[in-house]
Amino acid sequence: MVVNINQNSTSFDETLNVLRFSALAQKVVVLSAPAPWDSAPHRPAMELALIIDEVVVLSSPAPRDSAPHRPAMELALIIDEVEARRFRGRKSSLGWEQSLTDLKEEEEGEEEEEQMEETVLEAAADDTVEDGQTLEQRLLQITKLSELNQQKNRVIEKLTSTLNQTIEDATRERSVMESVRTELKEARDQGEEARDQGEEARDQGEEARDQGEEARDQGEEARKRPRNSSDKETAPAKRRAVLEEEVWRLHEENDKKEQTICELNQTICRLEKQLQKKEEELQKRKEDLQKKQEELQMKEKEKKEELQKKQEELQKVSPISDEAQLLQSFIS
Repeated sequence: MVVNINQNSTSFDETLNVLRFSALAQKVVVLSAPAPWDSAPHRPAMELALIIDEVVVLSSPAPRDSAPHRPAMELALIIDEVEARRFRGRKSSLGWEQSLTDLKEEEEGEEEEEQMEETVLEAAADDTVEDGQTLEQRLLQITKLSELNQQKNRVIEKLTSTLNQTIEDATRERSVMESVRTELKEARDQGEEARDQGEEARDQGEEARDQGEEARDQGEEARKRPRNSSDKETAPAKRRAVLEEEVWRLHEENDKKEQTICELNQTICRLEKQLQKKEEELQKRKEDLQKKQEELQMKEKEKKEELQKKQEELQKVSPISDEAQLLQSFIS
């Protein structure tokens, strides 16, 4: 009987079963395998082959008077010892496989850790790039906000200067109007005084005219009288001449006062026209000033709302304000 002992671990149990139920073994053949001698899967088969090589190979069947079952018993003992060695080898191979598995798991764990570290580093690099881009965008927004704030301040300063200039012009025009009103009041007072004086002069002129007419009547009566009464008529004639001169003087004064009254009336009309014109200009200035104040209030309200929105955006940006300052200092 020829038994081939295969070194493959999958045929090991089959080989043992063949040897266990065979009575005698005439030849043991050990097949060569590509696996090394001390490899774990082939080690039990090699040990079994070595043990079976020690068995005495019988060239002929045993005689009848010899113990027929002795080789079978020895073979059974050998197989038991082989099984024990196989169990120990299997335990050692299992330990070695377990250690190899642990080593592989450790290597796989290290590879996974390295991959995780690489992934974390790549993610950190991506986050850093995104943070840099976000910081640049926030810095650009902050720059735009500062420019808008400066523009708002310039507009407010310009509007404030315009408002101050308008207030100064209105104050100056108001003072001019007050002076015009004062002059107009003085002119009216002077006109009334001149009118009163003219009326008095007119009254005096009328009285002088009456006296002149009376003197003229007396002169005519004196002419009609005889010559012997010439001495008596000398006094009324002289009186008539004086009265006539007084009448002419009063007429001249009355004419001058009437001329003065006309001039004063013209001055009053001119000042009234100037006052009306100044009042219209002042009213227009007031309307313009009110419109500018309303525009200034509207613009200031809009700027406040815009500034409030920008402040809210800045508050949103505030968690990265320190990084933005560092980036701005780095860029500058």
